[in-house]
Amino acid sequence: MTNLTTTHDANPGVWQSWCRFWFAPRDPIALHAVRLLVGLWILISFIPYAGYTESFFSLRGWFDAQAYLDAARFTEGTPHPITWSLFYLLGNHPEWTPYLYWFFMGATCLFTLGFWTRLTSVITWLGVVSMTASPAAVVEADSLLLMMTFYLMLGYLGLQQSQDRISWFNRIFGSTPRWWSNLLQRPLGPEPESHAAQLALRLVQVHFALIMVISGLHKLQFGDWWAGLALWFPLHPTFETSLEQARAHADDAVRYLSLLSLCAYAVLIWQIVFPLFAWRKPGWWAVMIGVSLGWLGASLGYQLFMFGPLMFTAGLCYMPESYWRRLRFGVDADLPSSSLHTAATTIKNTKEKSPAAV
Repeated sequence: MTNLTTTHDANPGVWQSWCRFWFAPRDPIALHAVRLLVGLWILISFIPYAGYTESFFSLRGWFDAQAYLDAARFTEGTPHPITWSLFYLLGNHPEWTPYLYWFFMGATCLFTLGFWTRLTSVITWLGVVSMTASPAAVVEADSLLLMMTFYLMLGYLGLQQSQDRISWFNRIFGSTPRWWSNLLQRPLGPEPESHAAQLALRLVQVHFALIMVISGLHKLQFGDWWAGLALWFPLHPTFETSLEQARAHADDAVRYLSLLSLCAYAVLIWQIVFPLFAWRKPGWWAVMIGVSLGWLGASLGYQLFMFGPLMFTAGLCYMPESYWRRLRFGVDADLPSSSLHTAATTIKNTKEKSPAAV
């Protein structure tokens, strides 16, 4: 399928703008970058369970079948959502749990590297769902992992494949990485622009924006946020802070508490008005500054070491396509990928032949 060049009307209607927002074809490089990062975060999150798979994931583990029956009697629901898991299919055979676990981990490694993404994206999503189902294996950022792996799966299921020397196996299961194809001297040619890549990234963007807004509005239910004191508690944990540590800022208490209040109000404002700047080209910098500070705060203040990286990865989804094109081709232009690939190749060849002329 050939690349598409979109024409932009001077004053597009509501329907045209809506369709362009969701389905305008784009270079899939952003989808590939997000795939790489999400795959790394999955591996970092679940590799520590490698030696304890039966205890965490099987129906004879710490949260066994009886615990599920008891939890079903809670009238107000369980503290942690309990969903389905492929590990439950093993039933009374927990000895098979490590094999299924390593099957998911192997598929995640292949997906992270970009091998056969139509198949490995589905297995990776099934693995994340299965490994986050048990309350005994709660990951602090499991909701973001589930969201991003699901939308990545949708993107790669619909991603176009280059028609240049691609085998029937790759057409069904997805392509291998470009560096691997070049190593085998089987170049795939310029990568086609993809409607599926645009849809997947837009879904991540909209879902993440909803999470930020709802999180900000939820904070307004607590007086500590209205008073600007909410950040005091993660910085000074109740059972870890001594009296001497609490009095360390007695001499500059007003200035210190004022700084905490400003930071708390900045968090609230950033989250609640997030949709107003997230999709504007200059606003992307505000997104990245916010998620970077959120990464720092979640790690140092709340000890949530995986929530920050996933926030940062979701923030990269708002990066304008022109920046991604510049990373891939070294040029910034509103052209299809094939045209940019040709332009970048011409510039590279010119520099190699006559560096002084460029």
